[in-house]
Amino acid sequence: MIYVFPTETVYGIGASVWDKEAIKRIFKIKGRPADNPLIVHISRIEHLEEIAWEVPEVAWKLIERYWPGPLTLVLKKHPALPYEVTGGRDTVAVRMPAHPVALLLIEKEGPIAAPSANLSGRPSITTYEHAVEELGDKVDVILKGKTTQGIESTVISLVGRPRLLRPGPITYEELKELLPELVVAKSKEAEAPGMKYPHYQPTHKLYLLTRPDGDFPEVKGAIWRKDIPLPRKLEKVFYYQNERELAQNLYYWIRELDKIGDMVVLGVPEKGLGFSIMNRLKKAAHAILQ
Repeated sequence: MIYVFPTETVYGIGASVWDKEAIKRIFKIKGRPADNPLIVHISRIEHLEEIAWEVPEVAWKLIERYWPGPLTLVLKKHPALPYEVTGGRDTVAVRMPAHPVALLLIEKEGPIAAPSANLSGRPSITTYEHAVEELGDKVDVILKGKTTQGIESTVISLVGRPRLLRPGPITYEELKELLPELVVAKSKEAEAPGMKYPHYQPTHKLYLLTRPDGDFPEVKGAIWRKDIPLPRKLEKVFYYQNERELAQNLYYWIRELDKIGDMVVLGVPEKGLGFSIMNRLKKAAHAILQ
């Protein structure tokens, strides 16, 4: 059985970690490369014993502070966990989502392996309606629920020196307070989702504008900061007041603008949550304009 389900970050498309055939179907449905690992979602700490091996002390500190929540930990995989889940690697990405629908599903099915519920390379999905549009005829069940964070979880590797593999709702600055030795990973290997292959790209062109007074080509829509005048009239504009509002609505707005044509997005300073947002926008952009 393949489920599309909401988490507090984005919608996931998942199946039991023990159902190898369903896991293979997920890769086929998404068009996802087989070496791109999935995140295992759990609903209780006891599940961690089935998924991971030799959990380090620092992991328990992070779990105590951030689970359930948008933090994924990369740990050594349990020998019994199928390699189909981990992209052939000896590590596993695992998290406990903070969403009642996701937690009820995991309680019913056990640990669920799930990437984001979008076709590979496309923007992630944060609404039930977009999930039905993209996957309605491809999966067994689509569950309703509201996402709150709007971007994918923060991913940290705890195999060796702690490394930030993917920025997310829990910021690098927050994590450094608990993990002073944390560094930002530079590797392009697929240690975690979002590291190796193109992601988040709409069908039409997305221009990322890094300065509000910068020029941009002819477009039909924009995602723009509310207190900055837009230099020209466009067909459709979504306004945000701060980074939190931008993150919560980013993929929804990109998908809605993609229905009418090319778009421009005004970027934010690359610190705190802005670092996570710009990570997504840079990967989604056709061009980055100064």
